[in-house]
Amino acid sequence: MSDRPHDLLPRLLALAPEDGGLCPGESVIVAFSGGPDSAVLLDLLHRTGNALDPPLRLIAAHFDHGLRDDSADDAVACARFCAERGLSFRTHRAGPLDPSRSGGIEAAARAARYEWLESVRVAEQADSIATGHHFDDHIETLLMWMFRGTGSRGMTGIAARRDHLMRPLRSFRRDQIEAYADWRGLPTQTDTTNQDDRFLRNRIRQRLIPTLREIFDGDPTDRLAGFARRVAIDGQLVEDLAHEALEQCSLELTPTSRRIHRKSWMGLSNPLQLHALRLIVGPWAQLHHDQMWNEEALLRVLGFMESGQPGKRMPLPGGGWLYVHGHEFEFCSIEVQAELQHRVTEQLLPPSDVGVTLVSARSACFDADRVDLPVTLRLLAPGDRIRPHGMAGQKKVSDLLRERDIPSQRRASTMVVEDAGRIIWVVGITTSDETQITNTTQRVLKLALEPISEV
Repeated sequence: MSDRPHDLLPRLLALAPEDGGLCPGESVIVAFSGGPDSAVLLDLLHRTGNALDPPLRLIAAHFDHGLRDDSADDAVACARFCAERGLSFRTHRAGPLDPSRSGGIEAAARAARYEWLESVRVAEQADSIATGHHFDDHIETLLMWMFRGTGSRGMTGIAARRDHLMRPLRSFRRDQIEAYADWRGLPTQTDTTNQDDRFLRNRIRQRLIPTLREIFDGDPTDRLAGFARRVAIDGQLVEDLAHEALEQCSLELTPTSRRIHRKSWMGLSNPLQLHALRLIVGPWAQLHHDQMWNEEALLRVLGFMESGQPGKRMPLPGGGWLYVHGHEFEFCSIEVQAELQHRVTEQLLPPSDVGVTLVSARSACFDADRVDLPVTLRLLAPGDRIRPHGMAGQKKVSDLLRERDIPSQRRASTMVVEDAGRIIWVVGITTSDETQITNTTQRVLKLALEPISEV
């Protein structure tokens, strides 16, 4: 080690997985901007992979935010870096970023980057996403969140590992990373936005931390890191209690929804409700619109749950819905709404051209003169009713789905078609008796669903 003072590999290999260390055989998507931090991360993981048995599987992923005129050059340099080392490489250029979507251009860029990285992880069936966040980033983030008025979870800064995200460099300082890059002769790209005073993180790095070092003896960043560790220990206890309380209230959990027993939930104390709500929305908020899920938003949702009446629903920050049913609450994430990426096509036919099948999974036939055009496609809402084909009276669609043994995870994504405020078709299930084809039908209206992406 004496002749290799800048080599960070021994320290990285000694890290436990919970501290950002690697597991043998782990498959990792490496966020690779081309800057010093991500170049060092990729180089270290490449070397680490060869030192483990079985070795790591690495895929470098470059996301071009499009915030600089010369950003496309970074993608070219990153591709060359990976080709020279025989590393798999993926790249993507962002479309226009909406600053209002996540609370500013920085947050919008971050949300878009993590959404794409997660899509690559899923497509590649990888275990983790590794980013180049280091000790200095950890402290800057902690300060940024503190002055935003964050709760206890935000006071822990950047986690070394959480869910699918890992930060192997979190215990390394910026000057150590830069020294390693020089020692290895790594080609790196300079992101001029890192010096742009318009961005809050840059002002914290360039102004606040140097001021803290002038005011306090020693290195205040070490004390802040110790503070974050102690908060994380206390926070874990609170999170365990919230998990236990949520488990007692939960009726069903799917990738896109969660049902909560209403009476059990209302029996929890307000602090437990707040922490349990963070757990409910956490998987959806972490990689999508997390800046929208601030304390104000959480309290607004809790207020709705406190006063909501059965049949009411509330849109959730960033997408999705909270439904109030008679004895339960139901959270449906934004992914449920993906089902609505369809359009309804209309076709008029003579009765002689209609086959035996009048209702299928994606089409249905009606008496054209008994339908008021245009029709509207939407998701099922609490309290929706239809007069099913062959029945004399109306019936709740939710009851109809239960009777037909439709799994609850599919009910939230059930689509309905309505005309003039009445439901005429529960897609894939039944049509309205009021619009059925009879012996006197002169014209048949065939409605069909087509994905918008294929139009």
